[in-house]
Amino acid sequence: MNAFFVAVGCVFLVMVARAQQLPLGTFVGGPAAASTNEGSVRDPFVSLLTAKKDASVPKPGTILGLRDVSVSAVSVKGIVRSGSSLIAVLEVPGRRSFIARVKDGLQDGVVKAIDSEGVTIATTLVDAAGSRHSPDVRKPLRPASEASR
Repeated sequence: MNAFFVAVGCVFLVMVARAQQLPLGTFVGGPAAASTNEGSVRDPFVSLLTAKKDASVPKPGTILGLRDVSVSAVSVKGIVRSGSSLIAVLEVPGRRSFIARVKDGLQDGVVKAIDSEGVTIATTLVDAAGSRHSPDVRKPLRPASEASR
């Protein structure tokens, strides 16, 4: 009977010794899962759901020009007549202003027209089927809430 306990104890000690040589997180006791990477497993306490980052609002200090700003983040603050052409003053997040002319590019659009009432921007959208659409977005000089006053 003592020999049985000694044998079981030796097997237990061998198992403990082998377990200490394995790196933490190693999958043991079956075929490796296809989603594991080099024997590691996913931490069950880390959420699989992550917050979607809004590409239209860049982090402060990362706006170098209009090419870094989405059409939805731009507002028109002024229209300036320069000879026979019009120039728009566009404000971006962080209260920075940029001068825009016709054919100037934004992150997801191009200034199509500037008139005394606002700016028209041609955007490029790709739907789920992969087809491209180019709707025009009108950015008025005064928002609708101010115009009604």
